[in-house]
Formats: sequence, structure tokens, C-alpha cells
Amino acid sequence: PVTKIVGPHGPALGSLLVELARAQADLLVLGRVANQSSPNIRKLSGIAYLSGGDTWVDVPRMFGLAFTQPDKVHLKEAADPDWPHALALLEEMSTVFAGFDARMQTLLVNM
Repeated sequence: PVTKIVGPHGPALGSLLVELARAQADLLVLGRVANQSSPNIRKLSGIAYLSGGDTWVDVPRMFGLAFTQPDKVHLKEAADPDWPHALALLEEMSTVFAGFDARMQTLLVNM
């Protein structure tokens, strides 16, 4: 496995990668915040907020057609009932992934 290339730091890296994969699944795929299921997975999966907006998303959305990317609550849609949930998801993503960044930086410094 990839963890063998970092020698004695392999187990720590392996654990970190497993935890990161689980966090990515929870936040980016399932849109889970604070261990709660997404109230609207159509607009509240984290991956929707990582993919940018463009014409190929905006035009179909205006006409109620299928998208090439997941839908999301846009910044100009503060009246959307999912707005508070979108903010909570974004805050959770920021906090969780910043924590992984810090842990990865610490691991790299110690290698």
C-alpha cells in the first residue's frame, strides 16, 4: 500500500487517509452535518459546492432541466428554505477539512 513509502509514519498516514475518506463521504456525498442526514440531498451535498457554476449548469436550471453537476443553493438565494442548511454544510466542510489539513501538515513536518 501507499503507506509503506513513508516508513514508520505509514500507520498514522493510513489512519488519516481512512478518516479523510469517511469525512469526504459524509460531507461531500451524503451532505451530513453534525452526524445528521441532509434534509435535501438534491441541494445539500458538499460536492455541489466544490463544483463551480457555469452556463451549462445555469441554463438548464432556469428551464427546470437536468444538470451536468449537482444543484445547490446559490448565494443570491438567501430566501431558499435550504439556505441555513447550506451555510451549516459549508461551515462544517471548512472546519472538518481544515482539521485534516492541520493534521496532514503536522504529519509531513514529522516525516
